[in-house]
Amino acid sequence: MTKFRLLLLDANVIFYLFSHGLWDAVLKVCDVHLSAIVKDECQYYEDDEGVRHNIDWSKYAGRITLHDVTLDQVSALRSKVGATILERLDAGEEELLALLDHSFDDFKICSGDTIVFRTLPVLGRSEQGISLEEVLAGCGLPATVPPHYTRKTREDQTRRGFQDTITGLSTHRE
Repeated sequence: MTKFRLLLLDANVIFYLFSHGLWDAVLKVCDVHLSAIVKDECQYYEDDEGVRHNIDWSKYAGRITLHDVTLDQVSALRSKVGATILERLDAGEEELLALLDHSFDDFKICSGDTIVFRTLPVLGRSEQGISLEEVLAGCGLPATVPPHYTRKTREDQTRRGFQDTITGLSTHRE
C-alpha cells in the first residue's frame, strides 16, 4: 500500500470519494491537501439515490491541509497558459494548478477533469499528475472507476498537453 504524500484533490474527486464511501479510507493513507476554493465547492455530495449529504469539514481538521492561494500565484499561472486552457479551467482547478506551480514540494494532483492533465506539461509538471484509479490502487482500495478517472485518460491527456505545448496551442493568447 502506497502512502501518497502531498496529494492535491480536485472537487470532482472529493465528490466521488464521498459518494462511494472511500473518503475516510483515503485519508487514512494519504496526506490530502485542498485549496480553499475546492473545499468551498464541496459543501455536500449526492449518493447513488440522489440523496444530498452535507460535508462537515470540521470533522477533518488536522487530517487535511488547506491552502490559500494568492492572487499573484493565480495571475502567474494565467500568464503561462493560453486562452484555450484558461477557458476550460474552473476556479478550483486554477487554484490547485497555481499552488502546484508555485510549490517546491512534490505534490501529486488528482482530478477527473482532463484539462488539468493537459495543463501540466505547460508548467513542466507532467510527472505530478495522478489518476484516481492510481490513487485508489495505491491505497489498496477498489479501483474500478469511470473512464475520466483512469490512468489511461491521464496519460492520454498529458500527451495531448505535450502536443499542445509543441504546437503553441497551450500558450496562445487570443
